[in-house]
Amino acid sequence: MCILGVNLYGHPQAQTYWHTHVNKIMLEEGFEPVTGWECVYVHREKKLFVSVYVDDFKLAGLKKNLRPMIKVLSAKIDLGDAMPLHGDVYLGCKQENIAPPLELLKQKSDLYNMIVKDDIPDPDTLWLGHAEDIKAWQYDMTGHVKQTVERCCELAKVKVSTLKDVSTPSLDDHLIPQEDFEKPGILADESAKIVLKALWPARIGRPEILWAVNTLARNVTKWTKADDKRLLRLISYMWHTKHHVQVCYVGDKLED
Repeated sequence: MCILGVNLYGHPQAQTYWHTHVNKIMLEEGFEPVTGWECVYVHREKKLFVSVYVDDFKLAGLKKNLRPMIKVLSAKIDLGDAMPLHGDVYLGCKQENIAPPLELLKQKSDLYNMIVKDDIPDPDTLWLGHAEDIKAWQYDMTGHVKQTVERCCELAKVKVSTLKDVSTPSLDDHLIPQEDFEKPGILADESAKIVLKALWPARIGRPEILWAVNTLARNVTKWTKADDKRLLRLISYMWHTKHHVQVCYVGDKLED
C-alpha cells in the first residue's frame, strides 16, 4: 500500500481526488456551489457561473470578468486554450447564438399574463419587450442523436432506412400485447449500451425524450419484448427529429 501522490486516470479514487482538488480551488477563488447543482459554481461578486464536468469547464457571466477569471483558474489548473461558446461543441452539444425568437417570446409572455395577471392578450399585438436586451442561443445535439440511432440499429441489425416517421417518442402500452411484457427481448444483452447512449442527449438538449429513455433505463435488467418495441419507437422518433434543437434565451439583468 502506498499514498496516491498523483491523480492517476482509471484509479478507483481518481474522481474523488480530482473533485476535491477542483472544489478547493473554486472555493479559494470566491466561488460557491449552486445548491442542488454542485457541479455548477457561482461567483456573486464577479457575476460568473462555472460548470465543471470532470476536466471540461464552461464559464459564463459578466463579459469584463471572463478573461481575468480564466487567467486566475489557469494558474492553478492546467486548462487548455479557452474557446468561445458560439459554434463550439461542449460535451457533445453544439451551442450557437441566434436571434431572439420573438414569436415564441410573445407566446410565453401571453401565457404568463393570462395565468398571473388574468389578462387576455390581443393576438394581433406584437410582443412589446426589448429584443435588443435579450441573448438567445440554441443547443444542437444532432451529431450525438444520429450516432445513437445508428449504433442502436447496428446492434439490433435494423436498417436506418426502415425507421418510420412517428409523432411521439413513446408507444402507448395499450397497443402492446400482454404476452410481450413476459417474453425476454431480443436486445436484452445490448439494451444498456443503447439506453445509456440515448440518455445523454435526453439530459443535455432533448428533454422531450427523457420519459421514454428513463422508462427503458429502468428495465435494462428485466428487458422484454415490449421494451424492444418501445425502443424501436424511441429511435424512430429520434431519427426523424435529429435536427431538433433546444432554444434558450435570457434578458434579465444580472442583479435580478
